[in-house]
Amino acid sequence: MSSQLQGANALTAAFTSGGLAIGSTTSQFSTANTITYAINGRFYSKAAAATQAFVIEPNTGIVPTAPNTLQTLAAGQSCSFAVFLDASGNFTVAQGDIVDTGLATSVRPAPAGKCIVGAIKIANATNPFIPGTTALSAAGVTATYVNLAQHPGTTI
Repeated sequence: MSSQLQGANALTAAFTSGGLAIGSTTSQFSTANTITYAINGRFYSKAAAATQAFVIEPNTGIVPTAPNTLQTLAAGQSCSFAVFLDASGNFTVAQGDIVDTGLATSVRPAPAGKCIVGAIKIANATNPFIPGTTALSAAGVTATYVNLAQHPGTTI
């Protein structure tokens, strides 16, 4: 006899806040806390990370001709980077649409087999912001770290 839940979508969520912040390498992010999370009902844990590069979630680039490339923000532009974990504890990010600074930014949903644990909203006022290269604390850059249990269902 099989379970009624067999084949059903099970819970995918983060149960503890990662404490997202700027990394020890200032163009990267960090997590201050161990993240306990579930993907399809199975529990996982990721230890705090002092610094983590912006590794793009494959095939999520916002430019169709560059599906594996994060896009630079010009002065006056903003976007959010959704932060995901997989079952092996690997971080990836997916860039949301680029909008004018001051507007709410979209957060990409987690792909299958990944759990969203946060988002990093970048508001760029002056020089180009190059993801993974420009310091998150650079002059004119405002980085806002949002810890998430699941997708917020709205912009941030």
